[in-house]
Amino acid sequence: NRHGLSVRGALGLRVIPGGWVPMGLLTFGLFAIGAAGGWVVSLVAEMTQAAFHWTDWFDQTLIQGDIQQLILPLISYTLLAPIFEELVFRGILFSTLRRQLGPWTSIIISAAVFSLAHGYGSVGSISIFLSGILWAWAYEKSGSVLPGMAAHALNNSLVCLTVLLMIRPA
Repeated sequence: NRHGLSVRGALGLRVIPGGWVPMGLLTFGLFAIGAAGGWVVSLVAEMTQAAFHWTDWFDQTLIQGDIQQLILPLISYTLLAPIFEELVFRGILFSTLRRQLGPWTSIIISAAVFSLAHGYGSVGSISIFLSGILWAWAYEKSGSVLPGMAAHALNNSLVCLTVLLMIRPA
């Protein structure tokens, strides 16, 4: 291509400099910061009595579906969505904007589009927006979407696990 990048390189599908250990550390750091940010957003929403409901994202199948019905949504939420969304919102959208607008404008715009695409209420959108900022920043600093993709997958996995363990009838 005209920029001299492979598709894999253009999308940020590479291990960060330093290898797997720094990438793992970055992934868990992103997850921890994202979880803390989500907790703060929830706390502020509760204190200000802002409209927030965990069912913004909710799939009824996670509670009422039998084991066979759970397989596809769980694969979708924990694996496919993080891969697809990170490729689209960071690998394509952010990196395209980045060439024209610079890092911070591109981070904010791509995070806003990411948040709007989820269609959550206002408080849920703030949480998703902050995750989008965090994962785009990680891509900007590392040159790889993989840490954000892994943190996104970890986040979605823990949300699904929480629903399955705490809400789903035994």
